[in-house]
Amino acid sequence: MSRVVADEPGYVLHSAHYKETSVILSLFTLNHGVVQLIAKGARRPKSPLKSTLQIFRPLLVNWVGSGDLKTLIGAETASSFYLNALPSSGLAYCSGLYINELLTRLLPRGGPSEEIFSAYVTAISELFSTAQVEPALRRFEMAFLRELGALPDFEYDLDTGAAIEPSRFYRMHHHAGFVRADEQSRGALPGKHIIDCCTLDFNDAGSRRSAKIIARTLIDNQLQGRALNSREMIRKLMEYKHG
Repeated sequence: MSRVVADEPGYVLHSAHYKETSVILSLFTLNHGVVQLIAKGARRPKSPLKSTLQIFRPLLVNWVGSGDLKTLIGAETASSFYLNALPSSGLAYCSGLYINELLTRLLPRGGPSEEIFSAYVTAISELFSTAQVEPALRRFEMAFLRELGALPDFEYDLDTGAAIEPSRFYRMHHHAGFVRADEQSRGALPGKHIIDCCTLDFNDAGSRRSAKIIARTLIDNQLQGRALNSREMIRKLMEYKHG
């Protein structure tokens, strides 16, 4: 029996044309995780869905179906947060695409994820409203890695069990945590930066850099060699800005 879901909070992560007038959507929802929907007729010139089904726009969505591909039967903008504008910069926009791609590629299907949904809403809100995109990205990556069960222990040295000390240096060990290292050794990170990752304090530029290294290493491990299109977009954008 087909199941009807009504007024489900969600965001479009990705859309692709399907046949002449329809689209296939990847939707991130509060209570159902990532779901695949077909929006029939959404590309028709007079369809109200054409302007509604936009990335970064909070939606209330209705669908029907019991299989892997469900049928959209309605959608509307959920709140006044959406400002009918792009995020605060091109980098913010590409960063939002990066977050969407992480969810599309790596988030397991078929289950609710209130913590990561909340982290997503916060990250998108910050990308729209601030010129500092890195802290928002780093906080989301940490929440996302926690959701995947891939976040290392930021509090204790894996070898000794002693608390991470801000004045010492450490390196990541088998993606599980950190062990003492010489300052000059490859991959050595200040203990303070590791502690800042634990507390999600990314006010310091050095902590942001270390958090980026840690997150990229852990996310690459989850991707298992698969590339992210959004990373290439960000790389080209930064080359253009500094070229």
